[in-house]
Amino acid sequence: MHYAEFAFTTFRQMLGVADDCLAKAEAADIGDDVLAARLAEDMFPLGHQVMVLDWQVAEMLARCAAIGVDVPRREDDPATLSEARQRIAETRARLDGVTPEACLGENEQVAFELPMGIGFAMTAGEYVRDWAIPQFYFHLMALYAILRSEGLDLGKKDYVPYMWQYATKGVPVSEA
Repeated sequence: MHYAEFAFTTFRQMLGVADDCLAKAEAADIGDDVLAARLAEDMFPLGHQVMVLDWQVAEMLARCAAIGVDVPRREDDPATLSEARQRIAETRARLDGVTPEACLGENEQVAFELPMGIGFAMTAGEYVRDWAIPQFYFHLMALYAILRSEGLDLGKKDYVPYMWQYATKGVPVSEA
């Protein structure tokens, strides 16, 4: 499987998880103030976690798409849960606009520098495996954990709902 196909599938599934969690927060009438909640003082609030999920996908596309994808970088956190969900929809649409075949070969070089001046150079496959996907998961887990810490009823079934397509026996989804 091409590394980009693997990454695109992972991002699509997990953006769906983020959207489902935010939809559940909306349905629970948890309120838009939750976007300011954070796990610890030195961590980003929920709204910023949503923005960083977009950044991770956008930066992966900008660094790995051989056709040169224009990647606007938003700097404003969503103000409402509805807007947060819209941002996730926009991220999914951006991802859907690029095919894995339009990306660099797995062994082609990718180089980037973080804002604090640390630089990295690696292959496109290494970048996706060792940077883009782990960074994405970190911020997705922060989103999930913030919503749980704010009292939203989330569990494993909310984190991996796409797994039910593979279930052969066991506990029904409604009881998981």
